[in-house]
Amino acid sequence: PAVKAAIYLPSALTSDREGNIYLASRSGIGWNIRKIGPEGKISLLAGNGQMGTEGDGGPATQASFYAISDIAADGKGVLYVADQTNPFIRKIDKNGIVSKVAENAWKELGDKVHPNGVAADSAGNIYVSDSAGCVIRKIAVADGQVSVFAGTGDFEDSGDGGPALSAGIRSPGGLAFSPQGELYVAEEQSNRIRKIGKNGIISRAAGTGEPGYSGDGGPATEARLKGPHRMAFDARGNLYFTDRDNGHVRKVDARGVIANVAGNQNIGWMQDGLEVRITVQDFP
Repeated sequence: PAVKAAIYLPSALTSDREGNIYLASRSGIGWNIRKIGPEGKISLLAGNGQMGTEGDGGPATQASFYAISDIAADGKGVLYVADQTNPFIRKIDKNGIVSKVAENAWKELGDKVHPNGVAADSAGNIYVSDSAGCVIRKIAVADGQVSVFAGTGDFEDSGDGGPALSAGIRSPGGLAFSPQGELYVAEEQSNRIRKIGKNGIISRAAGTGEPGYSGDGGPATEARLKGPHRMAFDARGNLYFTDRDNGHVRKVDARGVIANVAGNQNIGWMQDGLEVRITVQDFP
């Protein structure tokens, strides 16, 4: 049972349409990915406990990973893996085989790419936040071509209200798609979350940019955040995100109102058994 499993340094979490949860965490000197089924049983999906990038073309359980920063499921049984110290995005297919995504096109970018977040849209295209390059990169499912989807590459905050390609995005991190197909980007160093609409326009969705904690019950754009990290949407269009440096999980509802759903600003292990009104069934 998952509740009895030892989990060390969990770094990323995602789910699929069947109700399975995928968890990346430290294992040995490397990292692994485990699968938690709807019945609560946990099993190894990927990782051999060693640090490295070996194993492409073979079983994911025999592959090595350096430092998994994010994982994403595409709705078709494929899991994508971003590794901070490996510039390539890797995928684990339905048969449990691991391989690089768009290897040749990605190789042209060199080893300065720093994948931080990863997300898949409804068409199967992959989006990667490159925190070193200060851009969001898109891998097209049709031909494997890699292009810049958002960001100028400048380490700055700029461009709200205009095209995402003309905006400065400071060290982008977590990514998440809304049910409407809008891409949300967490900017930890800027203490805000931004939204890229289907028309390519970027805007601020949460956070004033000033670090701190405030704003619950009011507009998310007027709230203070501190290190927003990973995000997920439920089927109702509510955005949940880890306000990491504040020690909270917060929610921005479909009206744009922010609220706290977990955490009391005392960072650490406290108490199980308290009510949190989020269920797995809420998520697509």
